[in-house]
Amino acid sequence: MSKGKQKHANVEYKLIPFDVLNVDYEGRTFEGYAAVFGNEDAVADIIHRGAFTKTLTERGQKVPVLWAHSSDEPIGRPLEMREDEKGLFVKAIISDTRRGRDALALLRDNAVDGLSIGYEPMKGGFDYEQREDKDPIRHLRELKLWEFSIVSLPANDEARILALKDEGGDAEIEPQEEELEPQEKEAESLPETKPNAIRHGYKR
Repeated sequence: MSKGKQKHANVEYKLIPFDVLNVDYEGRTFEGYAAVFGNEDAVADIIHRGAFTKTLTERGQKVPVLWAHSSDEPIGRPLEMREDEKGLFVKAIISDTRRGRDALALLRDNAVDGLSIGYEPMKGGFDYEQREDKDPIRHLRELKLWEFSIVSLPANDEARILALKDEGGDAEIEPQEEELEPQEKEAESLPETKPNAIRHGYKR
């Protein structure tokens, strides 16, 4: 793990193109989905509704917003986090720092559209579904959320940026078609069926 990243044991990182519903540049806030439920991602994981219930109760507003998982570069804090039928909804305020201003500018230019969650699967909070000729599906049912980060490498096509909100009003952005690119999921101390290594997948 690179310097500055979270040092929690068993932490994993999942890259998801996040569904940014609005970015309010005047108020320095954004809202969208940090995780989508019921969707098999590039490394055969499925997050189920209820996976964040306990961690939101225990940690809630304490979950930091980071830049690219660097604990040395916090860029904001959550104002609201909750589960709904779609996934983990978040609303966060971005701090008026150099990196925070960079993040807002990149969002404005549609240069980044990825959110990556740093989480830990809890003991007894996941199970496996075996499949023929494929890796087993890991069903994630209880996770501890350590942080979420704005990043530039998405790995799942379930969501794209929908709209940007500025003082001039709403601007609709059409979903973009992108060439498939290899993506990474970092994991430490995973179960034996998922080796302790960086796993590679592709956007679907």
